[in-house]
Amino acid sequence: RRFIKKILRKIISAVSLPQRKNSLRAYKPTSPQIKNHKMLWTQSPVRVAVIGAGKQGRAIAKAASGIDGCLLTALCDINNEQLDVARQQDKFEESILFDSLYKALKNKETDLVFIATHGASHASVAAHLY
Repeated sequence: RRFIKKILRKIISAVSLPQRKNSLRAYKPTSPQIKNHKMLWTQSPVRVAVIGAGKQGRAIAKAASGIDGCLLTALCDINNEQLDVARQQDKFEESILFDSLYKALKNKETDLVFIATHGASHASVAAHLY
């Protein structure tokens, strides 16, 4: 769980940098694969969705909820039993629990999506995000 929080903090700090007065500096990546990438400067929280409400997904969602500058917008799983555990045991709000990827992302602006499903389904879930 500490490892997940550490990774989340690094992601949050990379995406949500403090805005400077009259100065928006572009991020200059060194990797040739991302030369056209520009850093997003924002003071608003990074909105996070977690796909998969199993043990790992709930751990990621808890870690994201506990980080300043991070707002958990959705926890999604097609297995209603997992959502019940998240609701009852982990005390997640009903408003962020979804049983469909489409419902979870339909009216929510999301900056970051964690896919915490079984390995075989990662590619198909990622394909539906675009």
